[in-house]
Amino acid sequence: MNDYRDRIARSAPEQIRVGVDRDRLAGLDQLIAACTGFSVFDLGCHDGTVLSAFARAGASPLAGCDIHTPSLGRARERLPNALIFYHDLIQGAPSIAADVVLYLGVHHHLIEQQADADAVAASAANGAAKYMAVRAPIDALDAVHTLALNAGLTLWYDDHTSRVVSPLRVYRRSQRNE
Repeated sequence: MNDYRDRIARSAPEQIRVGVDRDRLAGLDQLIAACTGFSVFDLGCHDGTVLSAFARAGASPLAGCDIHTPSLGRARERLPNALIFYHDLIQGAPSIAADVVLYLGVHHHLIEQQADADAVAASAANGAAKYMAVRAPIDALDAVHTLALNAGLTLWYDDHTSRVVSPLRVYRRSQRNE
């Protein structure tokens, strides 16, 4: 596992970047439009591209974590009012509580590193008060689907149109009785 972290730390940002900005935002328009005034937590926020789109739509407050320090610097520049911090998801999920939780392009990397990817995904699903977005290869997406349903989320929509980034599924939580 240390070898993986070392490779990430030494890599140039363009080597770990998935698609261009518009590809990373593929399929998220409907969710972004629904989230004005909602808090958003992005697990694996990279350079803040996706969080920035939520900020432009009026989502607040914003938080994100990633393992790649140079990308975190760019995220902090893009989002000076957001809480952006280093966190290695291989060690487990940070405390998650937000209206919207983004889990985009993370799950399969955790599996590759023999981390407890399901525990991180379950934490993401349980921490999502209103919505959770997941982007992953289809086999990993199916595994997270079960975890999301077990956390009380229902599938809102999915998007498999991008040929550059993995498929997307967006879940929402039914109204809770309070």
